[in-house]
Amino acid sequence: MMNVKSIPKNMNQLLPINDEVQEQWQSIVELLASLLDVKVALINRLYNGELENMIVNEAGLEYYNVSGLGVLKDCQIYCERVISEDDFFEITNADKDDIWKHSIGAKKGLITYLGCPIHNPDGELYGTLCLLDDREKVFKPEVREMMLKMAKIIEDHLILIQSSNTDYITGFYNRKTLSSLVDGPSGVGTYTTAMLIDIDMFEIYNNHFGRLGGDRTLKQVTDIIRDSIDNKAEPFRYSGDEFFILFEGISYDQTKKLAELIRMKIAEETRVTVSIGVAEVDAKQTVHELFIKTDKTLFNAKNNAGNIVMDS
Repeated sequence: MMNVKSIPKNMNQLLPINDEVQEQWQSIVELLASLLDVKVALINRLYNGELENMIVNEAGLEYYNVSGLGVLKDCQIYCERVISEDDFFEITNADKDDIWKHSIGAKKGLITYLGCPIHNPDGELYGTLCLLDDREKVFKPEVREMMLKMAKIIEDHLILIQSSNTDYITGFYNRKTLSSLVDGPSGVGTYTTAMLIDIDMFEIYNNHFGRLGGDRTLKQVTDIIRDSIDNKAEPFRYSGDEFFILFEGISYDQTKKLAELIRMKIAEETRVTVSIGVAEVDAKQTVHELFIKTDKTLFNAKNNAGNIVMDS
């Protein structure tokens, strides 16, 4: 079995693709399929360890459903090699290839494949752009150049999407991005714990030191938070002085210890203190339910005069 690279499982979900971008991506796959005379052109997205068919050319819907998922193991889908090597991968005829002749694509009669990686703004794998056909075919070098240019267009779109969903002061995802999770039906996925941080009496602090002084302190607080968490945590600026953090791969006890460390660092290194609520994920919860649960623990912390960590 191939060694698929470790990737952030949730970051790609935090780049919501609006209708306008979807239409532009649809134009890309339709153009590729038409110009290169292939049955299928796809844009796929990595999500929770699987590959989701995000955009499929109209004729390709005969073979692949939009939102269909592919498992990245045991050479079941051609894109697995693109993901594992983060590079182009080409198959001229899967029927003549002992590794790929039993793959899902080959079973559909799509024996020719060319795929290239797409990266998100953090440089991690977002997914793949790929072509499939039912005839044996060798793609010319010019085709790879065209696909690279199309992948670059997609990556530029992702950069703009991230920019519009990121808070400019802290660099954290903004409330709009969090709302897309909290207000929707999404389950908690691979998240294991959550933390809600509130700066104590920040409005009074802002009134005394002014907005610029408040922004400087806000930056100090977020720098401490950022330095304390790893790349498996997703921080959001929920409001002016509140930060919601989703963690994966970390236990409840570890999260409580981390919260206490963050609280102490902020108290020691800045002019403010924080109250923190910590909650453990129930796999059956939605993100909305998890947020409410974490908010209740923060409310209890605030009622205890602040500068404290409370758990559920």
